Amino acid sequence: MTMYAVAVRDQTLILFLRVRRAPSGDVYAIDSLANHHESNSHASLHASGRHHFKGHGFIELARDRPKPDQNLRGSVNVVTRPLAASEIGRLYRQTCVASEFDAVLEVPIHEIGAEKYTTHVSVDVGEPGVPALIPVGARVIAQLTVGKVSPCILITAFDTKGALGTGSPTEK
Repeated sequence: MTMYAVAVRDQTLILFLRVRRAPSGDVYAIDSLANHHESNSHASLHASGRHHFKGHGFIELARDRPKPDQNLRGSVNVVTRPLAASEIGRLYRQTCVASEFDAVLEVPIHEIGAEKYTTHVSVDVGEPGVPALIPVGARVIAQLTVGKVSPCILITAFDTKGALGTGSPTEK
């Protein structure tokens, strides 16, 4: 199993999201909200192509997507989460220990938009070299590509200020 982190660099490194690729091919994006350890809140794209959001006692938006295997063409969004500087240290408090992860995508807190929820983190699975599924005109803050063969995991922190549309990420 491989595990990656998205963390915000303030005075310390604060964990925002964990991204896990299971040996079966399942990809999980696991929330690190304080006091939500029991809920196991996450989005997942399973090797079967089943995609859903799951938490304590609920499964939402279950649907079938392309399978995240070597036959995948293009890319599939696993999750896009809003990121607000005001929530770091208040809702997200867990220190990120970089040595516990295979790689860490660091987002400097000063790069997070001053307006709440103009900054997002997306987790996509796709062919190598396929761009992130983010709005046209969004500014990429930081990006991590994991894997050299299909399917890769592409984790992108981006700001939508000035992007086309409403600021909601869209699939291409």
